[in-house]
Amino acid sequence: MIKIIHILVVGLFLMDMILCYRYVNAYKKMYPKSAWWLAEANPILKYLMKTFGLLDGMVYGGMIIFGILITSVSLLPDYYGVFLLGMYFMNNTYHFVNWQALKRLQKEKEVKD
Repeated sequence: MIKIIHILVVGLFLMDMILCYRYVNAYKKMYPKSAWWLAEANPILKYLMKTFGLLDGMVYGGMIIFGILITSVSLLPDYYGVFLLGMYFMNNTYHFVNWQALKRLQKEKEVKD
């Protein structure tokens, strides 16, 4: 049976994937010659982004992680879902803050040029 906590976890997971893409994409634009996939902490996403590129790696990695997430939320008790909510909230905060910092650095770089 689907509970509200399952919907919240999936919603935060999707937000995490979107923020991760925007953050890594901004990093890739700012430092195109560097190893941009290292900006992501998740080893699954890091490997797939290095192998398939940013967008395809994010899609494939998101599908793998989503399968793991659905399986774990369905089989484990509800307090595990609460743990996942907190984890994805912290991940979203991390990606959002870093993305905003990169945008600010990009603006400062454009002003200097």
